[in-house]
Amino acid sequence: DIMINAIDLEWHDRERGELTEIGIAVLDSRDIKNVEPGTNGENWMKQVWYYHLRIKEAGHLQFSKGNPEKFQWGTTVWVTMEQAKAILTDCFNWPAEDIQDPRPRPIVFLGHALHNDIRKLKEKMGLDLDQFGTIVKKVDTQIMAKNVGIGPRRRQVIGLATLCNELGISPSELHNCGNDIAFTMICALLMA
Repeated sequence: DIMINAIDLEWHDRERGELTEIGIAVLDSRDIKNVEPGTNGENWMKQVWYYHLRIKEAGHLQFSKGNPEKFQWGTTVWVTMEQAKAILTDCFNWPAEDIQDPRPRPIVFLGHALHNDIRKLKEKMGLDLDQFGTIVKKVDTQIMAKNVGIGPRRRQVIGLATLCNELGISPSELHNCGNDIAFTMICALLMA
């Protein structure tokens, strides 16, 4: 009865690392309970919800690797930093919807190079997702890839574009964190 929350952040390369975007992908295990994965997990991927948040305070900053205008999985929403923090807090405190158990649902926290995003959430938002006590497992697709024998060519860790290519996915518009987290979720489902 878990929620899989995948998070990716983008930050400005020069302006003190200001947070510019947040990508969120959510998969509720209840939605796939009686669903066959299908070819390459297609049926499960259709159950994922994708979100792309742009941070109002830093939206004017132009120097970064990706194109924040090119989110391919839904609609981009502009939010303040405080609204973004509230959204993430809600994502890690899903109600159980069970009168017998009022505790929030357990969360599997997914990401690619997850340690970077965890550090940025603490630095830029003062948000430590572990404080909620809902995270039962952290899953990093870089580590998953290594564990299933998909390794980097010349680097110690595999990049998202390389991982996608190794799994037969042609990613586009990477470094838009909404797209990045969508491809991260897809890679995780393919490797699971």
